[in-house]
Amino acid sequence: MRYLAFDIECCDGKHICEFGYVIADDKFKILEKDIILINPESRFDLAERSGSKGLNLFFTKNQYYGSLPFTTYYNTIKALLEYPDQIVMGHALKSDAEFLRAACERYRLPHINFSFFDSQKAYSTYANINYSISLEDAANAMSIEKPEHLHKSDDDALLSLRLTRAMCQNSGIDFSLFADLYPRAFGRSKDGEICYKGDSLPEMLEALEKTPELLSRAQRKRCIKEFCLYLASVGATVKSRLSGKKYCFGQAFEENCTKKALFLMYLMRQHGSDYNPKVTDNDLFVATDDEMSNAQAGKGRIAAAYRKKSHGGRIKIMSFAELYTLLNVTEDMLKQMMLPSLEENWKQNIKALVPSTGDTASTIGDVLKAKGINLS
Repeated sequence: MRYLAFDIECCDGKHICEFGYVIADDKFKILEKDIILINPESRFDLAERSGSKGLNLFFTKNQYYGSLPFTTYYNTIKALLEYPDQIVMGHALKSDAEFLRAACERYRLPHINFSFFDSQKAYSTYANINYSISLEDAANAMSIEKPEHLHKSDDDALLSLRLTRAMCQNSGIDFSLFADLYPRAFGRSKDGEICYKGDSLPEMLEALEKTPELLSRAQRKRCIKEFCLYLASVGATVKSRLSGKKYCFGQAFEENCTKKALFLMYLMRQHGSDYNPKVTDNDLFVATDDEMSNAQAGKGRIAAAYRKKSHGGRIKIMSFAELYTLLNVTEDMLKQMMLPSLEENWKQNIKALVPSTGDTASTIGDVLKAKGINLS
């Protein structure tokens, strides 16, 4: 087993101009440290961008432009990242994985597939903070010796390796045990899809069934968004007053009652209704009792719905009780339903809902079939 830490620098926030890496053994002993300069074949724009300071790269523009393009080093980088029996590490690695994906797609090369451990994700949990911290700030907080240069990709790769080592040492455990404590710091880049453990739709649906408290606000929003993609494969089977309508719920309902929102989205798709978060484009807004009673002082989507209605727009503000009547379901029926079980490659191979084998719980499909509705 070996560790490979890497870091990427870009000329403009997108096009790669450096790939730096460090290889270490499982005791964090450095075996190799190197940097690959790449001609980005794009102009440099290192001015300050939103949320980040302007960068000062170590090498000159002429040194980058005098190097060879990404295609020359593709096989070398691919071999480094796809090397067997190793753990790839780095800080804020999703961004680096996105840079690699963009480069592969730009030059029409196969994607580079690898799993990784993100020291930024791990540190946020380790330090009990709810924000993403820069590599430099994390190193300062841990009193870690910093390399000679920052924003020099091989030195940044080394620093991310030292950060991971320091967290292990301070915890008094080796990396294998440390990794077990921070499973959500692991991610993968496969066939152009980049996500962290627990972030895919199948994993989020499983969490909603078993441990919903583990899903963050951002994950719940992504769950709603990606479930819409899943619904694109579900055909309408019921003709009703909901057919052909566009609708949405309030953000607070989606965040606090995500599982129920997904059930209702599926049932409404069966009636030929399509979810759309943009209220002004919709025919229906389904409001909670609290939203109904505080509509005039409301904010967000409910306020947008009332504005559209007050200006003569065609939109119906509907209570959940009225929606349940149209769907012919009850609160107790919703409690019996189970979310669909999707495979990891659900986007490429979306499967039909699988009926549950349990005695007390049913899939959405089971409940509807019991009511005489044939989903096939």
